Amino acid sequence: MAGQEFNVSFSAKTDNAQSIPFNTGICTGNTALGQASINAKLTTQWQQFTATVTASQSVNGGALRPQSTFREDIVQAYADLKPKYILLPGGNDQQDHYYWNKTIGPIITRPGRKGADLRAKNGRAQPWTIVTKLEIGNEDFIGNGPQSYQSRLNTITGAIKKDIVNRFELISSSQNITGWTSVDLHDYGHPSFFVDNYRRFDNMTRDGHFYYEDEFAAINSGLGGSSENGYTGPHRLGSVVYNQWAPNLIGFNPSGVLRTTSYSVQQGYSLYPTSYNLLSIQASAQPDSAQTMNVQLRDAKLTTDGSNKWQFNPSGNTNLQAANTFDTSNAVSVSQKVLTSSEIVSDTLRLSLPAYSFTTVSVRGT
Repeated sequence: MAGQEFNVSFSAKTDNAQSIPFNTGICTGNTALGQASINAKLTTQWQQFTATVTASQSVNGGALRPQSTFREDIVQAYADLKPKYILLPGGNDQQDHYYWNKTIGPIITRPGRKGADLRAKNGRAQPWTIVTKLEIGNEDFIGNGPQSYQSRLNTITGAIKKDIVNRFELISSSQNITGWTSVDLHDYGHPSFFVDNYRRFDNMTRDGHFYYEDEFAAINSGLGGSSENGYTGPHRLGSVVYNQWAPNLIGFNPSGVLRTTSYSVQQGYSLYPTSYNLLSIQASAQPDSAQTMNVQLRDAKLTTDGSNKWQFNPSGNTNLQAANTFDTSNAVSVSQKVLTSSEIVSDTLRLSLPAYSFTTVSVRGT
């Protein structure tokens, strides 16, 4: 809309002190929609210069954003998912190139800042204890990793236990080692892999062992999202399995945010947790035909008041390979409805499950 304000900032220095005028603005073709001037008095030290550009008409798309601390559309996508935890940093290579202490404060003062000094300056002398788990390595089951992982693991964990004994639970990236208690599994594959491995975690060793499924994803399509739900071990066996997509759960570019089919499936679990007087039930229909499910809750009195149904139904699209993209963001979406009197009859829940669908219901008792 006209009157939108956009912040412009940059840092600059020069070998010889001098004043340089800068003009900045928003243009479409040869037409200026807003502009501002900065008379920068440069020195040999980094300085930050700022200006505000006021648009004369609505500005859409591109990397421009109205004045705000965050990309509100990205933050809103995370908020709507209601995640229980966030892995930071995430993804290959990121853990080797991400230095959190270099992200604090103005860009021109970041390099070389000491995290402990900053923490003390801000009023906390003792280290934070928010890090409860430390993983050694990442995907060491790939290539020649298993051949050397055991020796590397022994060296690293020996040093860690010596310095911070009992502070971290050590998580292994490979099952092909001895003496492990927690392992992080990463699974990427065709939808059939996830459907075929529906009971994979049922047969895994307990005896104090814990399994983390911090990464798993099928292709971004209706069938892909449905198969990920079929791979429900991480959700059914919460006492031994923990979990966190193609490949991004949430995609974004300068113009917008993409919520993938995987996002829809994961959201179905997070929005309707079981709580007092509220029971959450998940049902998956993997065969290529619709099914009917009846669930009887003995001695229960159910009500439609406050009872809801959330359904991911890729078969509603004639193409099961349809994917959410930036151009077609709702090719595969979900529906949310209040349960009807035909779906809740006395103590029985009656559900119609379309082919390949994933349904979460939140049933309230009286």
